[in-house]
Amino acid sequence: MLDHIGISRGVLVQPVVYGTNCGALLKALKSHPERLRGVALLSPEVTDAQLMKMDRGGVRGARFSQPPPGYTAGAVGFDVLAALAPKLVGLGWHAQIWAPCAELESIVTRFAPLGLQLVVDHMGGIDTERGVADPNFQSLLRLLGNSQYNLWVKLIPNRVSLRYPDYEDVAPFHRALVAANPERVIWGSDWPHVHTQRDIPDAGHLLDLLYDWAGDDACRRILVDNPARLYGF
Repeated sequence: MLDHIGISRGVLVQPVVYGTNCGALLKALKSHPERLRGVALLSPEVTDAQLMKMDRGGVRGARFSQPPPGYTAGAVGFDVLAALAPKLVGLGWHAQIWAPCAELESIVTRFAPLGLQLVVDHMGGIDTERGVADPNFQSLLRLLGNSQYNLWVKLIPNRVSLRYPDYEDVAPFHRALVAANPERVIWGSDWPHVHTQRDIPDAGHLLDLLYDWAGDDACRRILVDNPARLYGF
């Protein structure tokens, strides 16, 4: 997929279907150590030795989520993040977080003071029908624009849109996030779309939309400079 759309480096995020067994992730990272980095799912019992092995293998973050009830078995919650936060900070890893947009402010203000870099997944779980004036989205913009929170947002329009295939309902939110802090947004395709049963996105088209909505200069930051800093390429 990366070759097909012309991307030289990528980040693999551990799917919840594997639980906290990161064997497949580490094997994939080992096959392309210069090209790939990873984000893992961690057990609360993970050892320092296991974390160091993951770090040497290219892992640069761990994901924590509070998905809708019954949506995803195997997710690792924020109670585990609270326990592991000092270890993540010591490794220089970030925490990738997924929660409803209305709950992000309380989560960010809880964990950012610990020195963690936080990556908000899926564009903050926005509700496009509420519009960009939605107080929850405006709160996310303020958090992103405030350097004290050390916050990043991952742009994945297909995960929050109701309008396949051009996702035009997401465009104003996308532009607002980029404008709020172009040095703190990154892009994701969500490929291979393991939870999507219909209207499967085309990764190349998603990349075209990024250029249409953000422009060449911002895209250089989003696709090259920002992820190089965050993931240690």
